[in-house]
Amino acid sequence: MRSRDVDKIDQSALRAVVSDWIDKHPDGTLTEMADDLKKKYPASDQPDMAVMIRGEGFAELRRRTTPLPVIPPDPAAPPRAAR
Repeated sequence: MRSRDVDKIDQSALRAVVSDWIDKHPDGTLTEMADDLKKKYPASDQPDMAVMIRGEGFAELRRRTTPLPVIPPDPAAPPRAAR
């Protein structure tokens, strides 16, 4: 897929559609998601849309399952005031 083809796609909208699909189909696979969602994009506009949808699905699942990093407090920082 060429970068100029990717520029034609609204990434934020695609991310939202993928996130909604995952919410509604928690046991669905990336292939099922791509098959369902690529129907929303005409083949003439984006022939490799399934690849992009699966990639967004993978990124969304990774975002949901990766724990937030634990950042230890800075020992040189002044103590925080009690609230």
